[in-house]
Amino acid sequence: MGGLIVAIGFLIGSLGFVLASSSSTQGTNSLRSLGIIGLFVGFTVIGFIDDFVVPRLSKKRGLEWKEKIVMQFAVAGGCAWIMCGEFSATMLAVVFFILFFSNAYNFSDGLDALAALLLIGLGGGLLFIAHARDAVNLEPILAALLGASLPFLYLNKPKAKIFMGDVGSLPIGAVLGLAVSALAFPNDFDFLYARPVIATLGLQPAYYRPQPEWLLYVALFAISGMMIVELVPVPLQILSVKLRKKRLFSFTPIHHAFERKGWPERKVVGVFCGCQLALTLIAIAVISASHTPSIVIRTLENKDQPGVRWHIEPTLDANVPAMGGNHL
Repeated sequence: MGGLIVAIGFLIGSLGFVLASSSSTQGTNSLRSLGIIGLFVGFTVIGFIDDFVVPRLSKKRGLEWKEKIVMQFAVAGGCAWIMCGEFSATMLAVVFFILFFSNAYNFSDGLDALAALLLIGLGGGLLFIAHARDAVNLEPILAALLGASLPFLYLNKPKAKIFMGDVGSLPIGAVLGLAVSALAFPNDFDFLYARPVIATLGLQPAYYRPQPEWLLYVALFAISGMMIVELVPVPLQILSVKLRKKRLFSFTPIHHAFERKGWPERKVVGVFCGCQLALTLIAIAVISASHTPSIVIRTLENKDQPGVRWHIEPTLDANVPAMGGNHL
């Protein structure tokens, strides 16, 4: 349960920021951001039950996979509902991303330093994308996660003195999944973004979140490549054994298949982390080459434009500067 080191560091680094920014007079965040903390704590509890409680109360090694998925779905669903504010297709997509990344990152925890180095590569890339997209209230969350992973990496490097366990891998993956969701659906997570003030014609001033362009989704898909590689072979292996009575891979999670072929552990870790670094650089290049969609000024003609969320303020203090945008 070495992941408790990451959990403690993350909570110390992120909770103070979320509380402070949520009560800011500039209104650049929302108490809904506490859903991130709730998500992390909830998945940490699931991991603790799996790592510590069940093995000591029974002869089982941990929770059954069905029990674990049900608990993950409940926590992820509650968090997604709090942060999205309503039941919608986006909320279902957020739950999917949280469960996908949580279990994918959990599978990556199997070799010395692999999980921690993948986190630095993936989390660092998401931090860059968040900065490029003005997700100013997501950046400190990712920075806290990365900072908390450094002492764990020091103790987990070969030969590892501690191991992460589900108590660390499940909540870390869940936050990574939520970060991808927030970047993919900026209008539903507008409170995590800077709020350019839009001066409107004949209407109240409003805040506007630009729509993401397709290159953003290309970058998010690229940077998630190693999580896809870690997760997808597992259900495919199970399905193949159930239906064909044959294995598709010599072993899953897939990094163990390379060990079965005779690769030393350090080579497997080096190749997987090198691939994550390459995918992160590709994602950064794509984001750097793309442009943020132009801000649309709200007028009487487009005030009801579908798909655009306008954030109307009853009163607007002209003395409070807009965060991350220009006053138009």
